[in-house]
Amino acid sequence: MTFEDAFHEQWPTGSKVVPRLIKEMHASDDPYTRGKFVEILGKAGGTEVVSELAKELEHEDQGVRCWAVSSLRQIGSPEAALILKNHLADHPEDDA
Repeated sequence: MTFEDAFHEQWPTGSKVVPRLIKEMHASDDPYTRGKFVEILGKAGGTEVVSELAKELEHEDQGVRCWAVSSLRQIGSPEAALILKNHLADHPEDDA
């Protein structure tokens, strides 16, 4: 079973899970785990996580940055779109 196979149900969302996901993301030392938290935030969060995901665009690991791009794109709000446009203009390599 893959990571993605485990989530056939609706993703948990909202104020009950987002703060915990952000806390766990910040506590993650390795880029792979941090990237997974960034991915989950893109699925579970809404516009309330845009600022956290925008910060991840500055992460030293390109994989984390690519997940942040993907998550912001998935959220799709005007604020997320503007952040993406500005970031990708300077860092097109993060558009995986």
